[in-house]
Amino acid sequence: MKIAGIIAEYNPLHNGHKKQIDYIKNELKADYIIAVMSGNFVQRGAPAIIDKYTRTKMALLAGVDAVFELPSFYSTASARDFALGAVRMLDLFGCVDYLCFGCENPELFKNPCLFDGQIYELDAFKSTLKSKLKSGENFASARAAAISNAVLSPSADGDEEYLDFKAKLEQALKNPNNILGLEYVNAINDLDSDIKPAPMKREGDDYDSMTIQSDTPSSTAIRNILLSEYPSYIYSETGKYMPEEICRIVSDYNKKSVFLKQDDFSSLLSYSILLHYDELDIYLDGSKELADRLRNIFKVNMSWSELSAALKTKNYTLTRVNRYLTHILLGIKEKTFETAKKQGIIFYAHQLGLNTKSSACIAYLKEHSKIPIHNSIVEIRNILYDRDEKKQLELRLERPATAVNIEGDTIILNRNRKPPIFATPELLAISMLECDMIFSEIYHLAQNGKALFGPDVTESGVFIH
Repeated sequence: MKIAGIIAEYNPLHNGHKKQIDYIKNELKADYIIAVMSGNFVQRGAPAIIDKYTRTKMALLAGVDAVFELPSFYSTASARDFALGAVRMLDLFGCVDYLCFGCENPELFKNPCLFDGQIYELDAFKSTLKSKLKSGENFASARAAAISNAVLSPSADGDEEYLDFKAKLEQALKNPNNILGLEYVNAINDLDSDIKPAPMKREGDDYDSMTIQSDTPSSTAIRNILLSEYPSYIYSETGKYMPEEICRIVSDYNKKSVFLKQDDFSSLLSYSILLHYDELDIYLDGSKELADRLRNIFKVNMSWSELSAALKTKNYTLTRVNRYLTHILLGIKEKTFETAKKQGIIFYAHQLGLNTKSSACIAYLKEHSKIPIHNSIVEIRNILYDRDEKKQLELRLERPATAVNIEGDTIILNRNRKPPIFATPELLAISMLECDMIFSEIYHLAQNGKALFGPDVTESGVFIH
């Protein structure tokens, strides 16, 4: 059985995504395709415009066999940690053969020097990044120059062919898809995984194109139209930008719900900032400098977009600022996040949906997986609680007891004292899982004005036949 993995957001799914699915079936000859997909909050530090269960249905109808949720800890993280979390999940399934991803320059991935996670620790990388940022370059350009300086030999600086290659490399590394592909392969290497990278040339409009210029537009351009006052424009062009059945889903969704954007969470964000006003520097993607800047700028009546625009600087990109604000809203702290990475990164797989014709795939995954797989997030929590209780008991029995002599009697104390927070990976996993449940409630609160018992509690996933 040959299984290929995709890491995606499908926000929303469009023709480019469908081409990737068809490529995996026709070129890689995979028997099954599984997707690790972001939930209701995505990597650019924003809510998905369409909820995760509807996007799961899109993926299944487009040809994916099973969809799993990437925990919000990682779906809202930097490119490096986003890739690490998603690749770790695929690796823990124990039977995924390929990771297919789109990029502008597949030839980049033939250069083994690029795929060393230690690049970011090299002095050449750090010094170049610092000097480029100090000179006023934006982060993407500075990072591209820093990576090329770290992997290319300075001894060839005067060679014209070398300089030409270096310029092309730096240009390629400014592209977000290439960078994300680089992080996927770095994660595969860092985890010593047997998964094989399968880069596919991305065609159509640029990743961040704001307007539609071809029949394969960017997700950004499609989102802009859906969030405009005239989303029906997309539906009148059925099948041109998105597969026909996906267009119908999006159109039906718009009739009964709303497409969410960051400003729909402005009040909730303001409340979170006020609630944690004195500890704003402890959240992921933040810093003391950014927290101080936030306190100086923040006003209760500011919208999310107004606040993020005011916080943005040359050193803090808009994407990083939005991720920081998202982590304040969702309560993701840097210390907890780093603990998760040290204790195992991923601890469970929440199955969002399945094509029932592919039930053999799920059976195969469960047979090989090193983490629990379930379509009910409540059942996953119960599994983790059971495992934690056993480990907590073991910890108490292994912990040395304290002997105290009182009036000739020896009394054993403290054997059953409560272990420290996150004493077991299961405790941390439960915290991550409950965060995802809370995040879904926040999402539905912004969408419907009510949040009690949202789909994560009442639903058991999406199934198509």
